[in-house]
Amino acid sequence: MSQSSMPWVKIYTEILDDPRVGNLTESAQLRYIQLIILAGECDAEGALVRGHYERHGHSRSG
Repeated sequence: MSQSSMPWVKIYTEILDDPRVGNLTESAQLRYIQLIILAGECDAEGALVRGHYERHGHSRSG
């Protein structure tokens, strides 16, 4: 696990009622949450940083 200066992300409970999320398949909902977590791990003010995932020992499989 890589270290960021903020090792947590905040997800509002309204996400449960958001039709944009609710219309996704369960696997797409999981991937969405994973992207939120990855953005937090990148520690780039919520942005995803190209190549960050692989540089920190993660695999793309799954």
